[in-house]
Amino acid sequence: MKDTLILLLILTYLTSQTQGAVCNSAGSQFSSPRPYKGKCYYLSTFSPRNYEEANNYCEKMGGYLAELDDWDELRFAQSVVMSSDRDIVYIAGSDRAQEGRWIFPRTGKAMWVFDWKVNEPNNLDNVENCIHLWKSYNAKMNDYICEFTKQKSYFLCEV
Repeated sequence: MKDTLILLLILTYLTSQTQGAVCNSAGSQFSSPRPYKGKCYYLSTFSPRNYEEANNYCEKMGGYLAELDDWDELRFAQSVVMSSDRDIVYIAGSDRAQEGRWIFPRTGKAMWVFDWKVNEPNNLDNVENCIHLWKSYNAKMNDYICEFTKQKSYFLCEV
């Protein structure tokens, strides 16, 4: 009994220390999955029409747009973008409800980790209410149009 308990405690500890996750391929619409802290991150290979469509694709995969909860996760997401050929990548984050109050739309939880590009967020033309990582600027955050855009925008899902 004692040996079983010790083995169970060891297995529990080792499981809690695992950084990776078992990630399945999501097909040709997404890059190879990247495991991080027990979750899988998928970068789109196609451009959605808008932020909502990007989020809907993530939901179909059983996830959501990447919610960057801490500095390590932000740096991880930035590295994913920097190692890709995609310039603009939507992540979770919006201030649609109240300008300047950034939240994760899925939960309503206030965001607290930011790495904005210089002079951002600026709500250009009063229409920039969603966040993307911008590879051209070292994957810094930028407020961006949520609605239809002609510029190619990709997105990062967290599953």
